[in-house]
Amino acid sequence: MGGTSPKWLKFSCPCGCGAIHSLPLMSNRRPHWQVTYENNGTISVYPSVDVAAPGCGAHFWIKRSKVVWAELKPNRSIRKKKSGLR
Repeated sequence: MGGTSPKWLKFSCPCGCGAIHSLPLMSNRRPHWQVTYENNGTISVYPSVDVAAPGCGAHFWIKRSKVVWAELKPNRSIRKKKSGLR
């Protein structure tokens, strides 16, 4: 990482809706997320990602570069679940 910490984590929504999520990693931002770099080259992200956007409604954690889905809340749907990140 060359002595600098990443400021954002950007990835395609794992539900397949086509949205790009941009999570701030800077502690002076509210909210912000933390990334843990695992020994096997994967990442974990805390806290969960909860998207309440039209056409999405995904709520998940990223643990060791895999998506772990939360239970759906009433009136929310996920278009298509996928098991990992790309």
